[in-house]
Amino acid sequence: MPWWWNGIHSRLKICWAYALEGSNPFLGTFLKIRINKMIVNGKELKICASMGFNNKFEGMEAQLYVNLVLNVLKNHPVDMLVFEVINGKQQIRSAGYRLNGNNELDESTILYTAKSLPTETFWFKIDDYGSHYVGTFLFPEEY
Repeated sequence: MPWWWNGIHSRLKICWAYALEGSNPFLGTFLKIRINKMIVNGKELKICASMGFNNKFEGMEAQLYVNLVLNVLKNHPVDMLVFEVINGKQQIRSAGYRLNGNNELDESTILYTAKSLPTETFWFKIDDYGSHYVGTFLFPEEY
């Protein structure tokens, strides 16, 4: 079953075979990179990306962002990360709820910082599908 996006619902992707009238759907695409199986809080994390993200970042650059997400989530499992450049440095900031079961909101902790070339702000959003998580790279305007 394809994964459809519809920003008016409470989760990032909805499971409909076809787009609903009035929605703004796109077919979610899995990144063209290989990753080891990632387990977060006892659930598998499947990683995909919006078409906009997939068209902008490919190959080694996408692999770099996936590796950063996997490393950050090992110690700080949250349902949303923001990648942004502040004062010439790439930073990853927590912008969601902790995935440890207590639903604690953390929107300000800086989890990673490094020198960077300028890039657009993008997000990594995790949705809980019960048996597994789906993490999606996307740009804010795609939400």
